[in-house]
This record gives sequence, C-alpha cells and structure tokens, in this order.
Amino acid sequence: MAALGGKPGFEPLPLGLVVISQYQAGALWHPKSLSPGQGILELLANTVSARREPQRALDTFKNFLAVPFLKGARGEAQETVPLILEQAE
Repeated sequence: MAALGGKPGFEPLPLGLVVISQYQAGALWHPKSLSPGQGILELLANTVSARREPQRALDTFKNFLAVPFLKGARGEAQETVPLILEQAE
C-alpha cells in the first residue's frame, strides 16, 4: 500500500452508499434505487457466510438500513466510477 502512496487506516469508514452491480459490455450506468429490504436481500444472496451464520449477517446488515442502495448493470469501470461517486455525495 505504501508503494502506491496510501497509508493504512485503523478505524472503519462510514458507509454512504451500497452499489449492487455486474459488468455488462457496453452497458450505461442507469441504476434503480432499491428499498432497504430489497438491498439487504441482494446482499444476503451474495454473502456465502450468511448460510453458516445468518444472524451475524443480519446483525451486520441492519447497520445498512439508512444507506441508499443502487442496482444496475455497468459498463467499463473508468466510465462508471465517477458516476457512482457523484451519487454517493
């Protein structure tokens, strides 16, 4: 990390946005907003450890209830990341 000019953090950062996305060649970023319940279900579907420890996963995800969820196909990262960061502000 230091070789890239970064420094390690020791405190968690606040969560501002959850993005659920999958690369699709040629896709433009036009996400839809999800309700907190829909967003948590999407996260659970992609959390392997939730099968072993569902309560732990749910306890973690309840901290996400006040955060916006966006879902959509995305194209190339260099085109999509600035749009996502703009929505996170």
